[in-house]
Amino acid sequence: MYNEHIQPISLEELDIRQLIAFWESEDEPLIKIRFSLDIPYLKRDFDLDLIIWNLSDDNIEQTERVIQYVLKNFNKLFETAWTVLYHHLCEVDSNVAEHTVQEFYEEQIDFDENDYTIQLEINCEHLKDGQARYCFVVATTCDCNKWMISSDNMRVYMIGNKACGLNDNNDDLQMRDSLEICQMFYQMEWMLNIKLPGFQYAEPF
Repeated sequence: MYNEHIQPISLEELDIRQLIAFWESEDEPLIKIRFSLDIPYLKRDFDLDLIIWNLSDDNIEQTERVIQYVLKNFNKLFETAWTVLYHHLCEVDSNVAEHTVQEFYEEQIDFDENDYTIQLEINCEHLKDGQARYCFVVATTCDCNKWMISSDNMRVYMIGNKACGLNDNNDDLQMRDSLEICQMFYQMEWMLNIKLPGFQYAEPF
């Protein structure tokens, strides 16, 4: 899904309406935004990919509300996603638990990947019931033996301010699918039940 000809824009220049034409023409509905990650574990500038499937005049108002919510609270929402993933990995593999969450942020997010670093992906068909459903796709490094996750990319699915599922990114188009097909990734109860003692979540949607 990488397009080297797309030039990053600023947040002030963001107009998601232009993605309607991309979607209708069957081009990839992608905008790159100059962005800064600013969380306790990591501070880095990068280009955020915003990908929106099934955008139309009929759903643009609801979609804009979701995008504004995620971008406004991006640092805390992404911190939630990546921290929950770390704690899940600690639960399933004791070797991971020997390493800190700080290491996980510094070593596993690949800021040198040519295609992208972090993508925010939304399917407007998943928003019809008013829930803010979206997905972070993260380029990862190749030390899968240490961290026990995909050595290319990982997805963390979100509903509102909670991480609710994960999957590797072997299928670049999985988020394009219907809600019924993606439902399993929004309903992983074991991930929703991971506790982060003392963690301050973003404001609810």
